[in-house]
Amino acid sequence: SEVALFARQLGMMLQAGAAIVPSIRAMQNEAVRPAWKSILNDVATRVEGGAALHEALALHRNAFSGMFRSIVRAGEANGQLATSCMQLSRLIDSQ
Repeated sequence: SEVALFARQLGMMLQAGAAIVPSIRAMQNEAVRPAWKSILNDVATRVEGGAALHEALALHRNAFSGMFRSIVRAGEANGQLATSCMQLSRLIDSQ
């Protein structure tokens, strides 16, 4: 799914030292589905404007579940966002 791929790619990019916004923009540029491209654009724009990632994701509840947003929020809070994203990817894949 797009959300699992988003979590996996964001986790890998963050582990490699990339910043959040450029990582999301890169995924946006690769997105095929216009609706997903639009969601990624909005999330990147909001984070660029100072919102936390979990806050930007919360505006797209149809795409990002409460569990997803909660794990991202915890990862942001404890400085382990990359690890949290990778865990989310594995969790979504197992479901």
